Amino acid sequence: MSIAPMALMIIGCIIGMYVLVADIRKKHRKERLCHMLYRFSKLGTQYDLSFASQEVLKDSIIGLDGLKRKLLLLEKQDRQFKWTIIDLNELSQCSLQETHLNVQREEELNTGSSGLALRFDFEDNRAPVMFPFCKHDDSSGENHLYERARDWEAILSKMIIKKQRA
Repeated sequence: MSIAPMALMIIGCIIGMYVLVADIRKKHRKERLCHMLYRFSKLGTQYDLSFASQEVLKDSIIGLDGLKRKLLLLEKQDRQFKWTIIDLNELSQCSLQETHLNVQREEELNTGSSGLALRFDFEDNRAPVMFPFCKHDDSSGENHLYERARDWEAILSKMIIKKQRA
């Protein structure tokens, strides 16, 4: 057998393996998204929430029930879901905050991967809630996510300000 056909066979095998791995990753992402959306929907139903706005991110979902003035934040962490319901009537401020995460310890530091999070501060001075919106190393539509994070901050800040004027 000559070198050219053998090289074509090897290249074909490599391309075939790449396509197979890409297909498996796509299927896994779709399953993860479906599972996360199902959990979000169940929590919304359980707490009688009707979402006027929602944002589906890579490993999290944020949903706003404008009539009840509540937010549902759902994050997938280590194969488990962490969720929080925030009453907008209890907030003093919503702001964007640059975050710096140490991936090994998953705590806020000045080194490691960085990103942008929505920070929710409460009137009763309890600990703020941070909702990671995007990471700087997230190459999929980073600018779009920053714009969406700013939109969420603007919408929620206006809702909080209206409450304070009343």
